[in-house]
Amino acid sequence: MPRTPTGTSWTWWTSTGPTSSGTTLNGPTPASTLASMGWERCLSTSTPLFRTGSSNRWGATHQDYGTSEYEAARENESESEWENCRGIGFSFGYNQVEGPEQSLTGQQLARHLTDVVSRGGHFLLNVGPRADGTIPEIQRQALTDLGKWMATAKQYLVGARPLQDGPGASGDDSWIRWLDRGTEVVAFVDSLDDGTEAALKLDAGGFDVARASVEGPGGTVEAAADGLKVTLSPDRPGPAIVRIPRT
Repeated sequence: MPRTPTGTSWTWWTSTGPTSSGTTLNGPTPASTLASMGWERCLSTSTPLFRTGSSNRWGATHQDYGTSEYEAARENESESEWENCRGIGFSFGYNQVEGPEQSLTGQQLARHLTDVVSRGGHFLLNVGPRADGTIPEIQRQALTDLGKWMATAKQYLVGARPLQDGPGASGDDSWIRWLDRGTEVVAFVDSLDDGTEAALKLDAGGFDVARASVEGPGGTVEAAADGLKVTLSPDRPGPAIVRIPRT
């Protein structure tokens, strides 16, 4: 049956492409609000507005995909089709006591989205508006910052597959996720603290490290003795996107 959302739940990016969904409020609609923030970059008119399917969120015996919610029901992520669902904060609806400490930033959302896609999953992000339909500034800023990163990242997420037996990385503070795009692999590189460098260990016989490049404003990359050295920009909107051609 059609998976019509309640409230203002929006389906974003999946391992096979973008989807979007939403409902009209008594006030601004999510679509018009997001578009006013330049978020049309994150939505696509080339896919159906609503995805058809049913999840196992309520323990149904028949399902199209498994669902994890925040950190709960992670065992469902072993299904052949699965989706992670969460809000920007800890609440699905508007919670006036939630502040920055309880909310993800645009950069953190970009990492979460990339992590889900790199493991073959879908990502459902909930936006909780106020009673008048407006989106709180904390959420607006997170969505705006994410939209800036998606302007570049979109084309490397759509149609990509999880990379089996991904190359290694060094550095305890490095955050690395890999995607397979056939003729190339893409490393999404970030730091969990104030680190500005990450080393990607690559088999020189399988990858053309001399032609590796960073897309967007995330940083720079250069060949190193055992692979690649990535230098991260301090003002990056999300993980650096490193393209590495196969030989």
